[in-house]
Amino acid sequence: MARRVALLFTATMLAVPLVARGQAASHPDFTGAWKVTNVDMPETGGAFGGDDRGGFGRRGGFGGRDGRGFGGARRGQGNEDPANPNGDRPERPQRLEVGQVVRLRQTDDRLIVTQDDGHGVATMSSYSLDGKESDNRTGQMTTKSKTKWEGVALVTDMTRSMETGRGNFEMKSREVRSLSEDGRTMTVRTTMDTPRGKQTMTVTYAKVVDQ
Repeated sequence: MARRVALLFTATMLAVPLVARGQAASHPDFTGAWKVTNVDMPETGGAFGGDDRGGFGRRGGFGGRDGRGFGGARRGQGNEDPANPNGDRPERPQRLEVGQVVRLRQTDDRLIVTQDDGHGVATMSSYSLDGKESDNRTGQMTTKSKTKWEGVALVTDMTRSMETGRGNFEMKSREVRSLSEDGRTMTVRTTMDTPRGKQTMTVTYAKVVDQ
């Protein structure tokens, strides 16, 4: 009887690594080049909350008047920011537009996202997949985030902050990244906390072959 119990215990212990490997293998792999096919946000008269109260701006940007806050305009677009003697708005992540290609590389413990705005300006961000905090900086913007798996979805909670001559700005958001069963479509749903309440943008990507 004791021998039978010992054999059962040994078999159980040997099976644990196999189960763990099976669970790890169930995570989708987002590696590849992805082209934006659709940017979906509620109709709010041109800008999704894109005024001084914050929210998503035009073409995938969010925050600031006319969507020109976080990601709402390209680098070099002018403003009267006293912190910048050249009159140029501080650098920010590129906005997302239909046709834009984003490249992802996924390892066991990290996701690396490279975004090119099509004008020779690329931004690379790296996210730990074990729930530890990741820091990424683009120009004057700092993003602190924690990413973890929730089933087959990759969930990132992030806080973006930026210092300008008009004050410090901070926005919190949650990004849920998922993959279709055939692996050809990636969907990223971003929900942001704003003074107006929660606002959501959904971006759909198609996998690009041979890139």
